[in-house]
Amino acid sequence: MIRVRPGDRMSSTATAHRLGVSSRTLRRYTQDGELPDVRGSGGRRIFRAGDLDAFTSQGAEGGRSVGYARVSSRREQAEGDLERQVARLRESGAAGMSVFTCVASGLPDRDAA
Repeated sequence: MIRVRPGDRMSSTATAHRLGVSSRTLRRYTQDGELPDVRGSGGRRIFRAGDLDAFTSQGAEGGRSVGYARVSSRREQAEGDLERQVARLRESGAAGMSVFTCVASGLPDRDAA
């Protein structure tokens, strides 16, 4: 494993790999002001290892909780199953949890002809 000191600089590819996110997510973090970056020659994003450490430790304290709620049909959604799942996630999760929802995302149950 390569040791990284807080003052070291990293490319966006190395940063995304270290955080375990896509380059698109990394770009969103910088656009939202959650993760500072500087521009190198040619306009490329460069990140300080110390900023990454601060960013990941913030997430470890519960600042980046994510929940996922899913129902298989529109009927289940209409009956309130999805809303109940979201409520349970928010009750049991950390403050500020982001909850993603999905309705009927499975494959169609009829054969394609």
